[in-house]
Amino acid sequence: MAAGSWKIHLFNSIKALAGTAFLQAIAQVLTFAAGIVVVRNLSVTEYAWYTLAMAGVGVAAAISDSGMAGAVFSQGGRVWQQRDGLGAVLAAGLALRKKISLLCAVLLSPVLFWLTVRQGAPIYEALLLCTAVAPVFLATTATSLLEIPARLHQRLKFLQMVQIGTGALRFACVALVSFVLPAAWLVVLVSVFAPLLQNRKLRAGSVDIANLRATQDEVASEKIRRQVTRSMPNTLYYVFGSQLTILLITLFGTTENVAQVGALGRIATVVTLLLTVFYLVAAPRYARIPRRPRESCCTCTFCS
Repeated sequence: MAAGSWKIHLFNSIKALAGTAFLQAIAQVLTFAAGIVVVRNLSVTEYAWYTLAMAGVGVAAAISDSGMAGAVFSQGGRVWQQRDGLGAVLAAGLALRKKISLLCAVLLSPVLFWLTVRQGAPIYEALLLCTAVAPVFLATTATSLLEIPARLHQRLKFLQMVQIGTGALRFACVALVSFVLPAAWLVVLVSVFAPLLQNRKLRAGSVDIANLRATQDEVASEKIRRQVTRSMPNTLYYVFGSQLTILLITLFGTTENVAQVGALGRIATVVTLLLTVFYLVAAPRYARIPRRPRESCCTCTFCS
């Protein structure tokens, strides 16, 4: 490498990283602003029910993933330059994610209904809330997988512009509904438009790099299934630990306590910026590294 070329390369890398961080910051600000608008416009009781609903979406999303996005990312990294191959891996992941997501929605809806009623919600309100959560959860399950082709091809600006657009749409919908008719179930329901638009944009933007109509790769499907099976116990532990505070306060605390915990959770969106930038920039470069056979130094079990 020439004497000054590494400086140019370093400058371009820093410039790209700064641009990525700036766009990601805009997306995070929109998410944070939407949360603040909900906190300000909903009553304490409605916001407590909204907190339970969004916690339910988070739990269901984590369980339905259970390492699946990482497994699809890894399998896709091996065929990222092959349009049909990448599409086949993505199809395998989406098919498995759909089955697990439907099962999670069926199992967790009664739990959410019971917790909401326990916090003083009328039965009809709890039913509306559970009905609103289901489409939001099912719409968001495919997003993390549909981002994989663009991430592997490092189309970061495209990804982030989609995030900013959908973030702005969600902010507008949530702000309008929470101001006009501040009901928890309605605020949750209008949130479905953002992931639906995001999924549509991601599909349209990945047509030239992934055949989204390809048949499932059975080998990749089996590997993804094994990864999910191994990761499920750890995911359940993580979900239980992360949501333990809300669960305990819901069971033993007041509606106001639940609302306070939910409001404090909005601050967490600010500190995820660096992690998201790493997830977009660095992780895909590792996934695309070709796999090389290991050379064993002997015939022992460890080396073989």
